[in-house]
Parts: sequence; structure tokens; C-alpha cells
Amino acid sequence: MTEKQLRELLSNLGDLREDLNYEFREASGGLPNDLWETYSAFANTEGGIIVFGIREDVSSHGLELTGVKDAPLLVKAIWDTLGNPKQVSADVLAPSGVCAADHEGRAFVAIGVPRADRSVRPVSVYDVCVRDHCPDSPGHGSRLGNAREFPRGRRNDCAKHE
Repeated sequence: MTEKQLRELLSNLGDLREDLNYEFREASGGLPNDLWETYSAFANTEGGIIVFGIREDVSSHGLELTGVKDAPLLVKAIWDTLGNPKQVSADVLAPSGVCAADHEGRAFVAIGVPRADRSVRPVSVYDVCVRDHCPDSPGHGSRLGNAREFPRGRRNDCAKHE
């Protein structure tokens, strides 16, 4: 996805709704935790576009442009996660797969997720639980010593410590 394509998409937002090819996220607090399930679903099917800085009204299904606070930081967080095999099993994006653009005075970020090649499917995502505040975890106080990996959807013991 290019900057120009993202601006065109934002200009024609009234014609769009979330569906099999589009996912919209507000991302007001940074990178949404559940982003990677959508990335995986798009990569394992026909691909799709994820746009950050758009809120969906649950009752009307209308879309509102909200923008993101720090587009460069969001873009960096996306690439950092994709480069970590402990979080995502495969980076299927082209170098131009993540872009940021300004529209109506606000910043937006988009990911163009292609269908993954058969050789890397299924694309999987993992939870990494960092519990540096938990006295009974190995390496207490060391973020690296406390990292634990859990397949998405599997319950882990982190909740009891938060």
C-alpha cells in the first residue's frame, strides 16, 4: 500500500465498511494487541488492508476519522513485531507494505497484507508475556528473563499477576 493509495482510501471512506478485505482500528493507545490475529487471518486467506486511525461506531457501523498520535512510532512497532519470530511466524509484507499518510490534518497508518505464500502458511501469532513485576517468575526484574511465549488463544498465568 502506498501513501497515495491510503489517501484515496481515506477520501472514499464513506463507501467502505469492515469486511473480509478491510479492518479499521482506532489505535489511540498505540498498536492494538489484537492486531496480529487480523494480520494472520488476512495472510492465511486472500489478504486485506488494516487501517489505523479510524473508529467504527458499533451501532451504526459508520466510520470516524480519528487519526493516530505518533505514526512513525506505530510504523516502527509494526516492523519490529514482524521481525520477531517469537511474535509472528512470518513477515509476508513487501517493503512498501506499511505506510503512513496525513489526511485532513491527522495522521493514519495502513498495512497492506498480501496472501501468504503456501510455503509459509499458516501464518501464526504468539503471545509474549513479560512479567517483570512478578516475584515468582524466573529472572524477576529482568524483562528478558520473564518473557514467556504462548500460542494465541491459549490461557496463560499472567492474568493472576496483574
